[in-house]
Amino acid sequence: PVTRNVFKKVSVDDIYYIESQGHDILIHTREGVVPTGGTLKGIEEKLSGMHFGRCNNGYLVNLEYVDRIHDGMVSVGEDW
Repeated sequence: PVTRNVFKKVSVDDIYYIESQGHDILIHTREGVVPTGGTLKGIEEKLSGMHFGRCNNGYLVNLEYVDRIHDGMVSVGEDW
């Protein structure tokens, strides 16, 4: 579950990808995973005009970190 009422500043440049998991949002960054509330659509609207793309219903990907796309799988950042 997501920890509520805890705030952590995250630089957009440090985000690899953002994942929707049930009613939670997980922001995968250089420093680890930052859980938050909200909706993926709401975050997508806030990141509009930046280098993010939705690759399916559950993920927003920072296109700056895409290493490759193969057989429908996207390789992003150091986690992959």
